[in-house]
Amino acid sequence: MRFGRLTVRGISRRYRDKGGCSVCMWHCICDCGGEIETRTNALWAGRTKSCGCFRTEVARAPKKHGRGKSTDPTYRVWQKIKERCHGTGHHRYSERGIKMCDLWRNDFAAFLADMGERPNQKHSIERIDNDGDYEPGNCRWATQREQMANVSYNRNITVGGETLHLTEWARRLGTSASAVFYRLQRGWTEEEAVTTPPIPAGKWLKRK
Repeated sequence: MRFGRLTVRGISRRYRDKGGCSVCMWHCICDCGGEIETRTNALWAGRTKSCGCFRTEVARAPKKHGRGKSTDPTYRVWQKIKERCHGTGHHRYSERGIKMCDLWRNDFAAFLADMGERPNQKHSIERIDNDGDYEPGNCRWATQREQMANVSYNRNITVGGETLHLTEWARRLGTSASAVFYRLQRGWTEEEAVTTPPIPAGKWLKRK
């Protein structure tokens, strides 16, 4: 299977994280010849598209007209995030401890490489975990309708005496928050929903 510039060669290893959840790592070959090991959710969510060469190319490429200026739609979003998290007059975010990661805050090219261009004016930046930071893996371009749907994922789940946000359980499991939420909607217990390994591509998992 291909994801961006990556061709998946197979499973490189499996391990259990601190929460005891099974995590699958995949060995991928990049079109440039490089190799990388990455998690399932990073591939499916589009957060890992190359071995790192794409980000390097974006950073080195000459800026096109309007790139990096206030007239650029994606650049304006990047500026607003910085102002929201680190500017004056936005105490709601600072009080909650929400910030923009140093990589993005100090380099628009890095933000562009991870997030891509803003699709259109209907899309804005969304944090998948509403309590998390603006950083790779926790942000996506989404319409207002999609963002409203994501509100349904904002819940805490307690398993084995440990309470985590649904999105954090999904991250540990190596799947998406929507996949965990769908399981719960179909009647899975909370423990089943956040501990059952993701379904391999092309297969359907039937509950016993």
